[in-house]
Amino acid sequence: MNSENTHGLSLKEILVVEDNPSDLKFMLDILTQAGYRVRPACDGELALRSVLAKHPDLILLDVKLPGIMGVEICRLLKSDPETKNIPVIFLSALGESELKVKALEAGGTDYITKPFESSEVLARIKVHLDLHRLQMDLAIKSEKLTEKIKEHRESEEALRISEEKFRTAFDAASDCIIIWDREYNYIYVNQSAMDYVGITSEQVIGKNIRDGQSHMPEFMRLWMSRVDLVVASGEELRVQDRTLIGERLFFTDSILSPLFASDGRVEAVYVAYRDITELKNAESSLRLMDFAFKSSLSADSLANTDGVLIHANPSFAKIWGY
Repeated sequence: MNSENTHGLSLKEILVVEDNPSDLKFMLDILTQAGYRVRPACDGELALRSVLAKHPDLILLDVKLPGIMGVEICRLLKSDPETKNIPVIFLSALGESELKVKALEAGGTDYITKPFESSEVLARIKVHLDLHRLQMDLAIKSEKLTEKIKEHRESEEALRISEEKFRTAFDAASDCIIIWDREYNYIYVNQSAMDYVGITSEQVIGKNIRDGQSHMPEFMRLWMSRVDLVVASGEELRVQDRTLIGERLFFTDSILSPLFASDGRVEAVYVAYRDITELKNAESSLRLMDFAFKSSLSADSLANTDGVLIHANPSFAKIWGY
């Protein structure tokens, strides 16, 4: 016998609980011929032991049994999480309407009336096995969906925490940080950048860099061209700027880095810049002092605390013959 029965189902196992020998033989014959595996039981206690030993795919259960009645057996099975989903079809005689009602109330899925018709028995079994399979598939899909929803919520929470850490760290940075998307829309501006330029996040977040062109058109066009360059090349860009505001010259050192999407496309540009005006001014002052030191007509020199000469100007060297 192959593993597929005549109804196109994988080989299923059916427990038949019937105390009438002729009815039991009838069920065994038609079910075996239809390709089902069949386990017989002639009373309630034997049926319960059989179910606990190995769960069948479906149970045909006589309403009237010696010892434990069929209705009570069904009630016990449906109260157990391990067996509650096994379909139970009751076998009843004509005139047992009251028992049929109790059987269905106990959790039975259907009933077949004696004398049995083989076509009716097989049809009802197939219907309930198909229905049970669909219910199990739905339960599995529902469980998977629930798990995915849980994972999605956990991912969202992890992302929220990550974003909070990101914002906290970036807002505390002394460097000015801005993120523009490839269309020049502001995605993020940290606190240092807002303080440096004198703006608030509400004034820029969600807005486009073009919105500020009326105030500083050349400045905006310059940064748009740099964003375009990073988007096109996918490579980091480092620049230094000199900006004259009023009568004061400002210097900034900037780095533009591409931020990639999952498909490898540059979707945004990360910009970090710092004001190095004081550093440049200090360098300029040092160069002036060095020039004045070297061009002085007086003999000037520097020594450390140990009396070791560490610097001397040309006049010093000339006077002392060095």
